[in-house]
Amino acid sequence: MILSDKQALRKCIKQVIRQSETIDTVLFNPLTDDIGLEPMLKSIPGGERLRAGTGETPISDRAAEMYAAFNALGIPLNSFEEAGTQQKLYARETWIREILDVMPARNVLTVVPMNAPSTPANMDNRFVPLLRVEEEQVSIGRYGLNLEAEAGNIFETSVRLGTRQILLNGFREDFLHYCLLPLAEDHHLILHLCLDKGRELARLLQLMSGFPQAHCVIYMPDTAEEELISAAQGRQRIYPVIRSLRNMEAAASALGFRFHPLAGFSALPEQMLGRWIRIRDQLSDLMTEQYVKLARTGYELTSEAIEKDLSGFLCNNLQDFCGIE
Repeated sequence: MILSDKQALRKCIKQVIRQSETIDTVLFNPLTDDIGLEPMLKSIPGGERLRAGTGETPISDRAAEMYAAFNALGIPLNSFEEAGTQQKLYARETWIREILDVMPARNVLTVVPMNAPSTPANMDNRFVPLLRVEEEQVSIGRYGLNLEAEAGNIFETSVRLGTRQILLNGFREDFLHYCLLPLAEDHHLILHLCLDKGRELARLLQLMSGFPQAHCVIYMPDTAEEELISAAQGRQRIYPVIRSLRNMEAAASALGFRFHPLAGFSALPEQMLGRWIRIRDQLSDLMTEQYVKLARTGYELTSEAIEKDLSGFLCNNLQDFCGIE
């Protein structure tokens, strides 16, 4: 259907974004970590005063995420005692599955350490292990570095957990150069890298030139995301994650739909759901303005094209890059 006015366009975009499946990256362990209302309250500044009804109006982002999540789950927080009772009626797996359904989540990359005894995919196959490798994991010892043995250990662990996704916690140049990049190249693994500075990004790009099959998903602080956007132009082997809304307009102009708009690294499943609910409205406004600019040129926009665009933007493009089935 051709969309002929801004109101119809905005309505279409909002509906598609609300209904599209998502991918996120989280820190919580769905198998063992605390879940539910109590941990969410503890994570909010002034949460105890909020519970007692003596605090100020909760205007923090975390409070908004909590209220949004529980409202979407059908448990309004008019009474914390009643809400807690309702939530506890759910078995652990059922509660987490409900959160994934409401998002709705296609996949959730779940950070797991090298010594993880089992995969979170045992609970729900939408959880994809993101194997965390610490930068301190390898150090020069009396007999030097044995990075080939370490690479073998990482690969064996990835096979055991059933994942191709590897997260380096920190930036260690020799570890990347002589262990992780060749490992990714040889076994078609996807590296997820959290970089702090533009200097680290520049050095990574240099290193990747020697490994033409290596692919990286890259996360950077808000202040460095402009450099990441610039680096991603014309480089199909890196996939940028842009978490700051103020940088997303620049990313959309430079990269189109080839970036991921949120990787919350949430510590609680309810927080993950609340963040997606909050950012969806912001993304609706952002993408409406981007489409309106195009529509003013006389370009005919259709609801079918917008659905394809935004489904890719929120889920499919990153899923395809990471080779997640």
